[in-house]
Amino acid sequence: MGFYKLLLIIFTLSFVSCVNRAEPELHIFNKGFQGYVIIIFNDFSGQEVKYKDGFRVYEIPSNGILRTKFKAQTGWIPNNKLKYCFDSNGECKLIEYRDFNNDNLDTNSICVHHKELSKGLIRYIVSPLNKTNFYYSSMRDKINELFPPTVQ
Repeated sequence: MGFYKLLLIIFTLSFVSCVNRAEPELHIFNKGFQGYVIIIFNDFSGQEVKYKDGFRVYEIPSNGILRTKFKAQTGWIPNNKLKYCFDSNGECKLIEYRDFNNDNLDTNSICVHHKELSKGLIRYIVSPLNKTNFYYSSMRDKINELFPPTVQ
């Protein structure tokens, strides 16, 4: 084996081992939930750590604010390992995540959108896309209430 092939193999293995994958996540909402979601991590008075089939389980309360004992993750989660669903009597009805790069979006169907990550927080909206402005504004107000701008 040539020196450059060996060097390439070592480089590739080093790179692959450095890629940081986060644990899979399952976000569960009560059937019919619409609104903003704010997940606050590393809260020792928060929801207990729970796993299902290898996924972290985040059971989102009806007010959309989840405080959890889970630590915030770093790294990326493959699309098939990040799921959002409505709980319908123990059945998980998947909800699609959408971004705005698609011109053929149905703005009336409920989806997860506007996901933002920051230190110790995940926030996003669960609603039809045509209600984005209302929920985004409400979410910003709630974040400012929970974390005054002087500490953000």
